[in-house]
Amino acid sequence: MGEMNWMDLATFKIVAEELSFTRASQRLLVSVSAVSQRVRRLERGLGQRLLARTTTQVKLTEAGKLALQAVLAIETQWTEARTRISGLEEPVPELCRPLRTALYRIAPCSIAPCSLAERVASLTAPVACEARHYRSVSMGLDHLRQGEVDFLWWRTWYGPTTRADEDLRELHSYDVVHEDAWAYFSCQHPLLGGPEPSLGQLADFGWIAPPEESAVSVPRVLREMTRREHEFVHYPESQDLVDELLRTSTAVSLGGPSKPLACGLARLPLSPAPRIRYVLSWRNHPAVERLAPAVVDLFRRWYVECTFEFNPRHYRQMLTHPVDYPGLPVTDYYQGGPRPLARTLR
Repeated sequence: MGEMNWMDLATFKIVAEELSFTRASQRLLVSVSAVSQRVRRLERGLGQRLLARTTTQVKLTEAGKLALQAVLAIETQWTEARTRISGLEEPVPELCRPLRTALYRIAPCSIAPCSLAERVASLTAPVACEARHYRSVSMGLDHLRQGEVDFLWWRTWYGPTTRADEDLRELHSYDVVHEDAWAYFSCQHPLLGGPEPSLGQLADFGWIAPPEESAVSVPRVLREMTRREHEFVHYPESQDLVDELLRTSTAVSLGGPSKPLACGLARLPLSPAPRIRYVLSWRNHPAVERLAPAVVDLFRRWYVECTFEFNPRHYRQMLTHPVDYPGLPVTDYYQGGPRPLARTLR
């Protein structure tokens, strides 16, 4: 084998953990083809097949099991070395440490992580998207305060009277957008073909929680708005499972209007609708603060571009009532479609 490629090893480890190229691509914020290319490159270098792949499953070969053990051993050694290095008497000055960007994902498909990673890479500063899975927003914000990450992209749900405020002390934050949640269900759902459904009508069906969504905030908001309990029949870990359950049942789910619409599914706005708050937060550090305006602008433009591409109906609403979307460059995308973000940011 030639020179060790850390990215290939890290990619193989995640595929081995997930036993899925799709889920690995979601964690790494790259395309499935990029994940496959990295694994094949590692296999070519070793001269062995590490993964046995079929149309329905991925399994580790014997060589793959040995390779995974080696990668885990390397990871353990590096963790121990990093602990020893960070404890030296002459620490690296804070301003010299490289910046990192973490993406907090509650619903991966609703924020199009692969395209977002490409746009972050278009910044002139050395910034990288790093997928981190937190059980709560507060955990991500704690990592932000500790300097584990530099930027945190997160969202929360709230109703007409209550709002789940997080502790943002010692941090800087920018609310990119507040939007109404939309209902997602099968194209054969009985609610289609009639007037736009209300939240109360949706309560008559079983609910599917989006992957990694809070199991507390959404039921609380729905209960506040309808004065009744909602039965969440599934909490899948994969957006693909969410889509499949919606296609094959009369269940419903909630999501932002700007996420891609899977084949066989439909979406409609709700009245009234829970609100979704999308926030970009960053830590109190001079270098991070200098970069923050460019990152904020990237997220603002990225959100509008996703809306323009994935939900023209919602985009037209934004264009008609721009006062409801303060700070978003909505009109930039009206003539001739969205401009490439990489060109805009440089």
